[in-house]
Amino acid sequence: MGKIQKETYAVNWTASALADLQSVWHYLTREASSAVAIDVGNRIMDDTDKLEDFPRIGRRGEAEGTHELVLPSLPYRLVYEVDDGKKEVRILRVMHTSRRWPEE
Repeated sequence: MGKIQKETYAVNWTASALADLQSVWHYLTREASSAVAIDVGNRIMDDTDKLEDFPRIGRRGEAEGTHELVLPSLPYRLVYEVDDGKKEVRILRVMHTSRRWPEE
């Protein structure tokens, strides 16, 4: 019996998503502590890693062609798109769950 091979996707961050992540880090450093900011950043990255194996784990996004991964126990969601041809997930934004995207 043959073994099923699972294809993994590359996860790439857009400049906007990296800027969002940096804003979250700066905010948490200022309002809480650098330890909290590092912990939240690590948790975001850990959840992002899941997209390598499960690119459609997130719900359908507000913007056409996107998905949104709500991060457990954090008030953030990742907005991303999947390119099956390139086996790539592109993180478009890191958004606080209270914000709407795309902005109207």
